[in-house]
Amino acid sequence: MFSKIAFFDKDPQQCEQLEDVGRQISKKCKGLPLAAKTLGSLMRFKKSREEWRNVLNNNLWELENVERGLFEPLLLSYYDLSSPLKRCFSYCVVFPKDHVFDVDELVYMWTAHGFVESKGNMEVEIMAREYFENLVIRSFFQEFRGDMFTVQYKMHDIVHDFAQSITKACHLGFSIASQFPPSIDSAKSQFSLSADNAKNLRTIIFFEENDYNMSNLFQNFKRLRVLTLYYNMKLPDIVENLMHLRYLDLSRFKGVLPETICNLCNLQFLITKKISYSSPTILPQGIDKLINLRHLIGYNLVIPRGIGRLTSLRTLNCVLINDVDIKRCRLEELKILNHLRDLSLSFVDKGNFGEVLIESNVLVLNALEPPQDLEKLRISCYQGTTMSPNWLTSLTKLKELYLENALELMSLPPLGMIPCLESLTITDVWSLKKVGVEFLGIESENKKEDIKIFPNLKYLEFCGLYKWEEWIGGTREGGKEDENCITIMPRLQKLTIRICEKLKSLPDFLRTTPLKELKICACPIIKKRCRRETGEDWHNISHIPIIMLTESALVPA
Repeated sequence: MFSKIAFFDKDPQQCEQLEDVGRQISKKCKGLPLAAKTLGSLMRFKKSREEWRNVLNNNLWELENVERGLFEPLLLSYYDLSSPLKRCFSYCVVFPKDHVFDVDELVYMWTAHGFVESKGNMEVEIMAREYFENLVIRSFFQEFRGDMFTVQYKMHDIVHDFAQSITKACHLGFSIASQFPPSIDSAKSQFSLSADNAKNLRTIIFFEENDYNMSNLFQNFKRLRVLTLYYNMKLPDIVENLMHLRYLDLSRFKGVLPETICNLCNLQFLITKKISYSSPTILPQGIDKLINLRHLIGYNLVIPRGIGRLTSLRTLNCVLINDVDIKRCRLEELKILNHLRDLSLSFVDKGNFGEVLIESNVLVLNALEPPQDLEKLRISCYQGTTMSPNWLTSLTKLKELYLENALELMSLPPLGMIPCLESLTITDVWSLKKVGVEFLGIESENKKEDIKIFPNLKYLEFCGLYKWEEWIGGTREGGKEDENCITIMPRLQKLTIRICEKLKSLPDFLRTTPLKELKICACPIIKKRCRRETGEDWHNISHIPIIMLTESALVPA
């Protein structure tokens, strides 16, 4: 296990020069897998024999009181981190053991505390995500498969114990009072802080419901930067006293938002997401005063009045109510949000049905003008039968696109000519029967010069297209691409097709793609056609290294 990780990406000659030292280091692991994984991850970044011998001869191995022999390799990896990474790792002790980490949540919290150092023109959130990936590579976090086999992360109990010991030893500049065990009484004891300690508190995360007097808390903890409330907890007007607050998570909050949150002038992250689409969240008037707000997240958050004044916004998750005349001014304001990179749009029917609902959805979507530098777009619950707004293909920097719950959509928009699109996910488009030339974004008469369709697409997923029967990959009915003029998906790496029970065949162009992974789940006709050697579609996919065919709708690991 140690050698597999430590020698990853090293040439054979280099491995041979380091092997004897590596064997001595691996003996220090005492047969413990976590120690081998941690040390292997550390040595992966070290190239020279001198660096390897420095680790072998480090005096940390001489510690006698190290729990279960595991803290030595963890200490070695920890001291190898940069100062910002050390702060980010140590901060994770605010979460209880066995906590499933939301990467976005952790990234936002690190950023709110100022732990992330900017690097050139790179966004701090992108830099923070690199921090997290670095900690994963070094085995401080463990990957596992969650619901629907999505990748999630936990921290090993021993790593958590180690982080706690480091936090106590380093006397970090923030206090933590957030880990609420099942007993309410013991939870309350964590807030039995002196006035001096209360002044230093930076993070409060409520993991369960309780009867704290929130007004009293907010009076004492005026230097808070991160606050997460739990179900049914009240947010008093006195929240405006938290002038240093950067991150406010009200995703489990069910009450009316007080207008005083508009006075939190340093707020950068406001999260108000709910599960139900039927009850939109209305932000209080004056929300446009939050000029430092970078991320406004709420799955059913109505576009606030004055949205155009929030010029620092990077992320916006909101709903579009089907009333073009009333909302047109707010839609136009989106265009001037030059820093917006991530936009999620959900449609709410507001009592309309049938043709009225379809027409209003189309009008609202066409009236939308997102900023040109948008990189990620999600469109949910669209009820139109067609989708081809003029602005969509003009998003030349768009990298990720999600279309979901478009139950009435009968044809896909022309996405093939979006130049930077890397990831495309289309789910729950129930009425779609055919994917053809309209999806590619060109007409057959335009075949006069070399054209690349989906030139940068790397990941493509179709899921829940229950009526989908045909996937035509050529530029004319029943035809194939002209190899002299057109190239389709030349960079495609992963293709996933789930719960598309009526799909009859795969397109011929797949044989010319550099696909590395194909997953077909709960698609009985395609599963049969993709059988090794004997399936009708085998000649189109035989070059793919990893092919997974399952009857289950779950994507295999």
